[in-house]
Amino acid sequence: MIYDTLNNLPNYLGMSDNLDAVIEFVMARDINNLPAGKTRIDGDKAVVTVSTVTPQTSDKALFQRRDNHLTLETDLEGSELFEVSLGELTPTRPADEAADLTVGTAGTSIAGMLCEGRFALYLAGEPYKSGLKAQGCGKLNRKGLAALRELWTWRDAEAKAWDKPAFMVCSNADLIQWSLALQEQRTVTPPPRFHSHRRSRFMDALQKFYLLDEDDYPCRPRIQRRQHSDQFEANLARLSKLRDEKAEELGMEGSFLITRASLEAIAEDREKGVSTLLNWQKEALGF
Repeated sequence: MIYDTLNNLPNYLGMSDNLDAVIEFVMARDINNLPAGKTRIDGDKAVVTVSTVTPQTSDKALFQRRDNHLTLETDLEGSELFEVSLGELTPTRPADEAADLTVGTAGTSIAGMLCEGRFALYLAGEPYKSGLKAQGCGKLNRKGLAALRELWTWRDAEAKAWDKPAFMVCSNADLIQWSLALQEQRTVTPPPRFHSHRRSRFMDALQKFYLLDEDDYPCRPRIQRRQHSDQFEANLARLSKLRDEKAEELGMEGSFLITRASLEAIAEDREKGVSTLLNWQKEALGF
């Protein structure tokens, strides 16, 4: 699989003709304005589907596999979790050959989060499930999110050292339960099944959390209204005009050339903002 930002989509041109058709289609328009349902691209080369998904917990979702198609997913609004398996899929019902779809069970090898501006590309023959939610995560405040961050980092390190999928260390439900307990200042102890070395590293992760300052707690993303200077507004207007002109020359949608957030960062601090851009963006914009 490939997991990246939409701004980097042009980097994947040339992988396949069908994927190229999708990338060029997405780059040429504002995907937020696409109609609901299916839109065919270049005949039968590819299909873009816009739909509303109600996230469900992983234990209620089956893996799916398409043997003859690539699947690229992104979120226009909100966020969701996804899982990918590097193992074999065990079908739970006969394959739908017309839809090139097989569903079943498999072990999770990789997990991640999709949100606005990010995409996941699932390869042909690769079992995956998406549209998932981490049950209980919405109950966490900033302190709970800080605990979850430390425990998630600990679990990933354990899985990597063990060369096993993360869920074999502990489940997402375990992480949420421990984080809620830490948020409420309840005692958390490692499960008896953990061997002594894992228990020790688990306690180290807890200690790291306990030593955090409140300023180090993560914040839930939110839209904030900021008061900017006249100079900032003038810089932003000039940069937006430049972005629109260059995007028109290149035949792509402006937000794929550079996002508004990046424009605002450059308007605020040109050197620092430009340093976050990719080389192709700098070249296209003349930075």
